[in-house]
Amino acid sequence: MALSEEINAYWNTRASGYGADIAQEIQDDHKGTLCMLENLICQHFDLELPAENTDTSHLLQGLHALDLGCGPALLTIFLAKLGCTVTAIDQSAEMLVQAQQLCEQFLTPQAQQRVHLQQGDAINPEVADESFDIIVSRDVFWNLPDPATAYHHALKALKPHGLMVVFDGNYYYGYEDSTYYKDYRLNHQHLEGVDVTIIERLAQDLPLSHQLRPYYDFTLLNQICEQDETLKQRITASSFIKATIPTSEDIFWILFLDYPDLGECPAIKVKPADRQPFPPNQLIETFVFVVQKA
Repeated sequence: MALSEEINAYWNTRASGYGADIAQEIQDDHKGTLCMLENLICQHFDLELPAENTDTSHLLQGLHALDLGCGPALLTIFLAKLGCTVTAIDQSAEMLVQAQQLCEQFLTPQAQQRVHLQQGDAINPEVADESFDIIVSRDVFWNLPDPATAYHHALKALKPHGLMVVFDGNYYYGYEDSTYYKDYRLNHQHLEGVDVTIIERLAQDLPLSHQLRPYYDFTLLNQICEQDETLKQRITASSFIKATIPTSEDIFWILFLDYPDLGECPAIKVKPADRQPFPPNQLIETFVFVVQKA
């Protein structure tokens, strides 16, 4: 069985328990990831952040988003609640079952109509070039056998002046550096008897388990843009890596080094002064980075 097929089979078995994790996260109104995403989108599209307890169902009306590797649809549901039309892609049929159930549970019938669930490969999604204003992904790229191709297709699918936000981490970097080890079974409450040593074994053969990220991602994205003339003049990362304070011309940046500890929404500020250059040799567990297309 090919590596991608083994990964898909594993996530099919994990879908039910992971769906329960995501349902709990939605019910708890988790502030870190979702509030940061809202800040990033509002800043990028020059929208005013909505006050608490106000109607936000039209905030992103007219925008189209792609949720790569949507899983049980946490980010999809969040964006649809804000009025965005969302194409949510996942290779796992069972994950899409969970996504459908949670959309029905947490979205109004009108918002559900804005969600299009699609079984497909995040590495090579069947979407048109320059068709999405927003592309999001959470904890997906680390378990892709070919992240370079996935990034290339994502960049091509992004519209001019579009925004891509990637949440991810160095989850199995312990295979490259034995002093770094994390037991990720502790992060999930609903394993439902699934043998997680399967994904631990598969992760050993995944390319991003052996790279220090997100610096490697920046290097990879630069290489992609250098090789593709359609992207070369529109996306660049090299200036940020060396910059102390990114200018408006910089395209990539790191915002906060450890996003789970951000706290409540008012504590999250997305301003140029908050952006820091990322040291290439620094190891962090989780991160978020942003791509803008000129």
